[in-house]
Formats: sequence, C-alpha cells, structure tokens
Amino acid sequence: MLKRIAQKAKSSLTKRLLARQLQHLPERERNLIFQLIERHPDLFEKIATEAKAKMDSGVDQFTAMASVMQKYRTELTQAVQAVATSEEGHRSTKS
Repeated sequence: MLKRIAQKAKSSLTKRLLARQLQHLPERERNLIFQLIERHPDLFEKIATEAKAKMDSGVDQFTAMASVMQKYRTELTQAVQAVATSEEGHRSTKS
C-alpha cells in the first residue's frame, strides 16, 4: 500500500514538473505528451535513464536526448500512433 502511495505521489510531482516545462505548448500537445508518458512509462523511464547517463559522461543535453530518441524512434512512433488512434476513437464516440 505504501508503495502505491509513493508511486502516486511521484507521478503527481512528475506531472506538475512536466506541466511547468511544457506550458509553452498548446494544450492538445501537452495532453498528448501526458498520455504518452502515462501509457508507456517504462519507455520514457528508459529514455530518461539513458539520456542522463550520456549527460553524466559529458555529452550536452540536446545531443544526449537526440541520440537516445533516435535509438527509440520506432517505439516512440508506435506509442504516438497508439495514443492518436485512441484519441480519435474517443472523439468519435463523443460525437
């Protein structure tokens, strides 16, 4: 039970921090990013861990993220398509 509470707290904090970082994006794009992270947390954790390791070894943040995102390009594309398809289905059931 404590593990679940800790996980929810971490998720809430992460979401608030991310919302602050993404405030310049349109709401629709922010929502897409939140859905991606919520539905594929393992993928984004791998990306963050690998990017941090690269930055810790002296690579600048942009280069580290670009390299890791390229590595996971296929998985990211599939995740985006799954969320977009789900969102389209959700919108059509509302109509």
